[in-house]
Amino acid sequence: MSTTPMQRLACVLKARPYRERQRIAKQSGVGFSAVARALAGQQVKPGVYLKLCGALGISARTGDAAPVRVLGDFDWNFFGLGFHLTRNMMNLRTVRQASKAIGEHVSSATISRLENNKPISVNGLIAVCNFMKVDPEHYCGRSESSHVKRRSETREGATA
Repeated sequence: MSTTPMQRLACVLKARPYRERQRIAKQSGVGFSAVARALAGQQVKPGVYLKLCGALGISARTGDAAPVRVLGDFDWNFFGLGFHLTRNMMNLRTVRQASKAIGEHVSSATISRLENNKPISVNGLIAVCNFMKVDPEHYCGRSESSHVKRRSETREGATA
């Protein structure tokens, strides 16, 4: 029996104590109410799902162990372009053909939303990423707290 991405995330969150869930919410940059929704197995926005997976150290696609990372916001424009290019390379001329090729309950309306840079559900995102054979984390920007500052942005660079 296969589990959905939200069910996998809920299982990982349930194994963590309350205080650690608070730390994960703060570290990932999402509200604690979003963590509570994910813990209950309810749908959350795809960006929240990816940030929580990164903070928990699990792969968003497979649920396997991965390095802990701080992710920025998901770039729907870049993802839509990547999917459109993949679809063209596979010679899938219509959104209906693409929908059939992906399967996993991804409708042609979902494909249309995706190619018009609109958000889709977590389940749809993971299904499309599996079809493209890419990790959705690649479409996340850097978090403000995770990038290395240039020398000019540091105190030493300001005094030089």
